[in-house]
Amino acid sequence: MANQKKYKHRLKTGGHVAKWKKGHSCATNPKIRKHRDAAQLRFLQTETLPKETMLLMASLTVKDSDDEGSVTSARTAFTQCTNVTFKSIERLWNNPTEQNREICAVLAAVAELIREKGGSESDTEYFAALLTVVSTSDDQIDRIAAAMYLLHIVMRRVKPAVLRSQFATASKTILSVLSKNINSKNYLLLTTSIGCVSLMIRRCISESQWKSDKSLHNIVRMILSFIEHENDQVRNRTINSIVSIFGETKSSYHRGVSILGNYCIEKLNSLSAKSSDERSLQTTHLLNLLERCLSLFTSSHISRVCEFLFELIIRSRTTSIRNQSLSVLTSLFRGAPHVARLSPELNAQIMNALYDCQPNESELVCQWLNTLLSSLLNLYRIDCRLALEHCPRLAATAVKYFSSSDGKQHSIAVDVIKSLIVNCLSHFVKESSNNDEKSTELTRNCLDKFCSKLESGLEYCYHPAWELVFDCFISFYTHCGSMCDGFASRSLSMLSSMRCNDDFPHHNLIDGCIAAAIKHIGVRCVLHAIPLRINNDDTDFSRSWLISILQNSVSKSEISLFMELFLPDAERVYEKSLEFQRKNKLTLAKTFDILQRQMWSLLPRFLDAPVDVAQNFKYIARAIGEKLTNRADIRDLILSSLRNVVRTTHNVNDTQEIARFSKNYFPILFNLYTSKEETNVDNTVVLETIRCFLPIAPKPVVETLVLKTLEKVESDRSKSQLRIFDLIVAMVGYVDMTIMDKVYNLVESILNSGGEKWLEKKAYRLLEEMCSARGFSHIESCPTIGNLFVAQKFVSIKSLLLKDYRSSASLAPRLRCLGILMRNYVDIDLDFISDLIPDVVPCADAIGSKARESACNLLLEMVDIVNECDTSNMSESDRFEWFLTKISAGLIGGEKTIVATLTILQCLIGKHRNKISNKILKDLFDILCSLLEMKIQRVVKSTLETIDCVVKFCRGMLLAEHVEMLLGKLCEWNDENRRYYRFYVRTIFSRLCKKFGFIMMRSLIPESYQKQLCNIYRQQRRSQLKKRRTDGSVTSEGVVSMATRPIVESINYVLGSDDDGEDEMSQSGVDETQSKSGRRGRKANKTHVSMQIAETGDEPIDLLDPWSSRNVILGGTSTSKVVQNQRNKIDVKRAEDGRLIIDNLDSKSQVSMKSALSMKSGLSKIIDEGDSSDDDEEFDLKNIISSKKNKRTVFADSDDVSEEGKRTKISKRCIPDYGSEYRSEKGSGDVKRRGKPDPYAYIPFNVANLNKRKQAKLQGQYKGIVRGARNGANAVRSSRAGAQKTRRKSTSKMK
Repeated sequence: MANQKKYKHRLKTGGHVAKWKKGHSCATNPKIRKHRDAAQLRFLQTETLPKETMLLMASLTVKDSDDEGSVTSARTAFTQCTNVTFKSIERLWNNPTEQNREICAVLAAVAELIREKGGSESDTEYFAALLTVVSTSDDQIDRIAAAMYLLHIVMRRVKPAVLRSQFATASKTILSVLSKNINSKNYLLLTTSIGCVSLMIRRCISESQWKSDKSLHNIVRMILSFIEHENDQVRNRTINSIVSIFGETKSSYHRGVSILGNYCIEKLNSLSAKSSDERSLQTTHLLNLLERCLSLFTSSHISRVCEFLFELIIRSRTTSIRNQSLSVLTSLFRGAPHVARLSPELNAQIMNALYDCQPNESELVCQWLNTLLSSLLNLYRIDCRLALEHCPRLAATAVKYFSSSDGKQHSIAVDVIKSLIVNCLSHFVKESSNNDEKSTELTRNCLDKFCSKLESGLEYCYHPAWELVFDCFISFYTHCGSMCDGFASRSLSMLSSMRCNDDFPHHNLIDGCIAAAIKHIGVRCVLHAIPLRINNDDTDFSRSWLISILQNSVSKSEISLFMELFLPDAERVYEKSLEFQRKNKLTLAKTFDILQRQMWSLLPRFLDAPVDVAQNFKYIARAIGEKLTNRADIRDLILSSLRNVVRTTHNVNDTQEIARFSKNYFPILFNLYTSKEETNVDNTVVLETIRCFLPIAPKPVVETLVLKTLEKVESDRSKSQLRIFDLIVAMVGYVDMTIMDKVYNLVESILNSGGEKWLEKKAYRLLEEMCSARGFSHIESCPTIGNLFVAQKFVSIKSLLLKDYRSSASLAPRLRCLGILMRNYVDIDLDFISDLIPDVVPCADAIGSKARESACNLLLEMVDIVNECDTSNMSESDRFEWFLTKISAGLIGGEKTIVATLTILQCLIGKHRNKISNKILKDLFDILCSLLEMKIQRVVKSTLETIDCVVKFCRGMLLAEHVEMLLGKLCEWNDENRRYYRFYVRTIFSRLCKKFGFIMMRSLIPESYQKQLCNIYRQQRRSQLKKRRTDGSVTSEGVVSMATRPIVESINYVLGSDDDGEDEMSQSGVDETQSKSGRRGRKANKTHVSMQIAETGDEPIDLLDPWSSRNVILGGTSTSKVVQNQRNKIDVKRAEDGRLIIDNLDSKSQVSMKSALSMKSGLSKIIDEGDSSDDDEEFDLKNIISSKKNKRTVFADSDDVSEEGKRTKISKRCIPDYGSEYRSEKGSGDVKRRGKPDPYAYIPFNVANLNKRKQAKLQGQYKGIVRGARNGANAVRSSRAGAQKTRRKSTSKMK
């Protein structure tokens, strides 16, 4: 093998073929440019054009205009035609065939003729001139065809009066052309001539003229003679012309349609005398005409044509002819003809004849069922009662095809049955309430028959399609269930017998059927057909599956049903469970206990919007009260039932009935909430149930309860009364002003006496509820009891709230009270806000997150109130500056005050970024830079977070003036502080790099930070390219994605680049050693990039402007395979008809569109569009508040890779889940997938694995894989050896 010579394949080419020079196979500027020059002129057939024409076309410039008066383009410059009617000729100009050039030449000649005679190039002048060209061009077929094409275009815009006056002359001229060229191969001439004639007839001839004018009959018959033409375009134009002539009518039928009917009948009679092949072809052409026009015929003609169609369906041996005949009948019904043309009796006769023509071929069954369905739907349109009688027969016919082995027949049968249910039967059910008893009984009988036909589909012979039969039952129960209570028990019994079989494969579908029956037929009917059969001696419970279906389906039912069917059984099963428990039969006891709990779990569903609250709630109310007290195991279900019945009942009488029992439930619920015994029910659930009853409870009952609880609290304020305070907080909003004053006196005494922390918190919660109480009023315009209370006690509440707080636990309710006070009281001035700010600011650094959030929300509300204050001498910006000045006073305090003030500044900057002026920003940066010099780490961290917030939300024009000072402060730290705050500084650098560009940032920071900046810049490019790939690969449904060539954006892209440019990072000033290390291992994918500045708008670029660095982009690559592959992968959305799909550009699609365009042109932007990435972000208060107490804050959009590659933080969401498609859903391990290679074990690539400190761990992973492979191989080897030994022993024994 070593001595063999390598075989070198050589292509066999002719000696005259030019070969590429070495290294020039991909040259973008070859010497031979024959086809490229032709493509630039947009003509590929250059050898057929005269040289003068080529020079004229090359000198034309395309300048499209949207002006309605004229069109200026290359075609216009050639033809000198400025009429907007001929704008569609532009596509012919771009597709230069011999015929299209003739059209442009005729248009140029006609335009020149009109101008010579002093015309204005109106539509009428072009009509007359083109008609003259048609009449004078005797033997020049191409010229006549071109003139006729232009005439057909201009006739659409000529006034009808002009066409009427010239109808005789024009029709004679066009018909003479048609008669002379009837056998011509110029199909453009024939199609445009037919179109012109039909257009003139449609616009000039009224229906009354068809009886008197016999010439119209001859014109129509001449057009119909082209029905059997050899060219399909001519035939289609003929059919379209006939439909346009006779299709538009205001009466029941067109007066001239008898001409068309007689012609078709004559043709049908003459087909019997011809040979089979000729008859088949002509029949096909005639059926194509009838498919479009049969619904326009008169009643007599429809009847005679249908007779012939049924003869074809029965006797024809050609499947295509039979299928097309059925399609003609389908189009007849779908055309929705007038009752005078297709009467209900004739429709029913055609349906009965279709049943007699039932085909046996599987190809025709689908079309036959579609025809039957169309006929029934059309019959329902004209006579709904007659259609109702035919529905069961069609359903029975469709069900028979469920026994077929053809899946297509199954699907069409299901579609037929569902269409009958949705489009016919459901409308009768909806209208049954407005009909008389006789009509309702007729509808019920029809539904009974229909249901019985569906029940036949449950027989075993139809078992291959049982899934589809169950789907039909779901649709039937859903749309017609309200009238099926008398006969649905038969089908439900059959379904339940199937469901009780454990080996039946379609349990879920049967459950869906029964659930639909429960929802729409009713629980009573379902339980009558499928009883639970729960007996004391039976432990099988074969129908316990019905309980889970009831839990998910019962709604708007009757309370009496639960009391009759479930409550006695639940009591009996519970007693049986206790009995088994006493006998120490724990298994049976547990089984019966689970069953009784399942039965009680139905109570919340039966009390979900019940319909008989006023009649039957009083009977179950006592049982509910007893179970609340005695049955702790079902207490959660009872409480859920009470909440459901209160929340879902909206009728006034029903609500009053429930409220009547609130006085009985409140003591029980109060005892449960205040009890110290441990139960399986959370106390918050009990309190929530109390809150549900309070709005509907009688006011005297609530007031009595509040007074009693107040007496308890005043006598004993120990911690044992904590839950009593919770009850008062819940009830205080539903009392009058007298009792509210007593509660306020209690609150005031607690806050003034300086009680315990929990007591102070509850006092503030009481005050909050009193200030925001709505009482029993649900009218928005009426003042609430809380408004009245604040207005009456404003001075006292204000003095109470402005006192020094003693407990951090009471901060949140106290601050919320202040917010309510400010919202409800209108006469708040700036002095009040000035007094309030120093008390609120320190709360922004509280321990509890609710307190911090309340403080920030209160200060944000203060800004809105300051803007609404009557200070005519201050503008909105001045008011905001005044407020910031008051807030900034906290920056001269202690550590906690400074951190709290910086937190509030972040909230204000994020929410009111548009109000920040240059003066505010200058003062703010001066303060922040001075805070960076402090030695308190917590203060410095909060300062860096504030700087990051300013950079994130402020506009770049405002920041540009202060960037140099800011960077100077951030870069003058020593090594220890630089390492400690590196994450914060990196985030700020990343934002500044996005806003101002890499080059400007590189010139402003010292050398020691250059490496970190380059790392940031490189990471931004990677993330941006990844985002572009993701956006470019997404295509919407229903849009054909077609790969296209890149858009030519610049001359550099066309010419390419043959220079060996330097590496991108070396051009940007990165250290040479880093560039070399970055290029290691990437030689194959080396990319040569050049810097360019993107132009925006029509303004010239000012290269001295520092803002021009933001427009720096990377130029086109020369030899990069990666970028070329990315270009080729760009998809352009295109519809099925060839149109380009251009989506509406919202905020997200604009980004993806820009990414796609930049990748097409081979350009890679450095930064995201300036401020758009950060300025458009929504302000989120929770993110700022939640990060205040973390040990180390991680910014939301900071880069994953840290500086210098030393520490890498990879988000788990970014790591792809390799091999997930092979993962087993039932157990552990991998499984094989059909059509995919076998799964195998491997270690996926990860950027974090480049860390040297993790080499030992990675080596262990590889060792583990090798060890596992060896163990597996040894196991297989040992098993094979054992098998061989066994085989040998057996062989020796046999010998």
